[in-house]
Amino acid sequence: MKKYFGFQYIGFNRQCTTGHPHPSTGRMSIAGTPVEFSTKKLRDNWVDANIDHRISITMKDLRRLHLGMTLNNFNEYFGFKDPDLNY
Repeated sequence: MKKYFGFQYIGFNRQCTTGHPHPSTGRMSIAGTPVEFSTKKLRDNWVDANIDHRISITMKDLRRLHLGMTLNNFNEYFGFKDPDLNY
């Protein structure tokens, strides 16, 4: 089943970071909330309801917003158990 993702930023600040820096790179995650949807239409309606704070994203974009996490932590946090889904 295909998954669709949205991301809601904290306030209007798309550069606000959160959490601890990545142990190797020192990069931080962007502050916000990822949301998973079962259909593209549901995701697009969610984004359209608050276009200033929400965006539609791909899985790779989701990973880029969470650079403060190691790849293993990212996969565990989002429940990816398939080794082919390592983003």
